[in-house]
Amino acid sequence: MPTQLTFAPMSYHSQVVSGTVWEWTARIQFNQHELGTSFAVCVFLCDSAEIPSNPRDWQIAPTFVGATHAVVSGGGGYGYGLTGADVTEGFVHLDQGIVKLSGLKSLDPKVVKPYLKEKLQWRVQKVTKISSSRE
Repeated sequence: MPTQLTFAPMSYHSQVVSGTVWEWTARIQFNQHELGTSFAVCVFLCDSAEIPSNPRDWQIAPTFVGATHAVVSGGGGYGYGLTGADVTEGFVHLDQGIVKLSGLKSLDPKVVKPYLKEKLQWRVQKVTKISSSRE
């Protein structure tokens, strides 16, 4: 599924805030109209085998750390005069997931970069048109 989208390589960034506190985010770039429907890019910190096989379970998986979304209008076209070449950028904050899942004692780049290279995973989840009542 993820190979159907043209993504820039997912990258992670860190910045120092308040002296020596590091903040980590995944930066995700994609063409929001490429699939012709709304979707989420779900981000995980784990081995790929640990991601549930059923997409309905992705956002409740213990290794799920966040998502960025593309909202696309219906009607089969790109809608609202958009060309289909619109690159969207989203960010997922990774700090809490790193602390919770990694066992690392620091958010310093020397220890976090190797961890993210090994464990940062993503999947694309299409939005279904299933509605539910508000009862």
